[in-house]
Amino acid sequence: MGPEWDSVAVKAAENTLEIPLSSLPSCPELSWMTGGDLYHYVTWRLGRESQNSRSSYRTHTIRLILRTPPSPGDSNVVTRTTTDSDHLAKLFEISAGTDVILRSSDTVDFFVSERFLRLALPAFASIISSGSVGENGVKVIAVPETSHTLRHLLLILYNCIDTPGVNDGELFFEMGHTIQKYSLQFIESKLRLTLRSSPIMTKEPLRAFSIATLFGWTEEAKSAAVNTLGTALESLRYCSELERIKGADFFRLLEHRFKCVEVVGELITSNECTSPGDLIGNSGTSYPLSSSIKAKIQGILKQCPQGNAIRESTFLNIRVQRKTNDWSFEKSYKTLADVIEEAVIKVTHLISYLLIITDKWVWVYCTV
Repeated sequence: MGPEWDSVAVKAAENTLEIPLSSLPSCPELSWMTGGDLYHYVTWRLGRESQNSRSSYRTHTIRLILRTPPSPGDSNVVTRTTTDSDHLAKLFEISAGTDVILRSSDTVDFFVSERFLRLALPAFASIISSGSVGENGVKVIAVPETSHTLRHLLLILYNCIDTPGVNDGELFFEMGHTIQKYSLQFIESKLRLTLRSSPIMTKEPLRAFSIATLFGWTEEAKSAAVNTLGTALESLRYCSELERIKGADFFRLLEHRFKCVEVVGELITSNECTSPGDLIGNSGTSYPLSSSIKAKIQGILKQCPQGNAIRESTFLNIRVQRKTNDWSFEKSYKTLADVIEEAVIKVTHLISYLLIITDKWVWVYCTV
């Protein structure tokens, strides 16, 4: 929709301010927008709530969000990279053992063996049969992939190069879509391993979540979602990969966070934890937590519903040390943090959604 809808969007956004962010209902229209669109709305919303202001500046800000595409300075923009594989292009020039031409979408020809194609790419069987014979008598098969993607796919199949890394930008996504399209599970497994072992799983979990969600990788998406809990919502960095997923996907991530906050909150106020109410010292002395410290714990977990938030809280460490003069409180905090971690891991709200979209995603690809 064009700029003429901006005023409607601004008005609608303003109307949501009366509803707590954690209580906003889902709607089918969330699938019409990108995860990046919803991220910017949430950023605007958190800014409005922290400023407690309805100024024209804030309205102007959301107008900019609506009209201006994400700037490179605010994102981990992925770019296409070149590798040494570009120098291996001669592998696919005409030779005695080649009898098929794969023609990319940008009309670059790759000479390969039909026997090799049938073995390496069983999904190509019907495509090979429908190929046309060129002027030189060699069968020509036109494929929708670009030469850049096709070259890398063939080089991986020829064991000349490894799968691209997450930071290889556009190539990682092109390869991901291509290998799923042609049902190359063994290469997809390598891509999933690449993501799981990448530093972005912990350092940029929102980015990892977006990548995993895009490809329907449920376990990786779940792990990344849990990792996002270690960062306050307002501190989660924008990533360009959000533009590749739907607003509904990002909304479910938010729902998962709020559900974890709810579960952890109930845990702290219940008697199911071993140490939310007391800290036990070396001497066996019980140190009841004051209401102010309990409130601080709840505040910390509301921002970051994860065990590490307790372990890494400088405020809690210093406060309890001064109160008890007993350093063994650390054991009690670790116990509390472990219980919180277990509770968060058991939250299956997001998993159910990911399984649904994965089934739909696989069905779409199977019917293409």
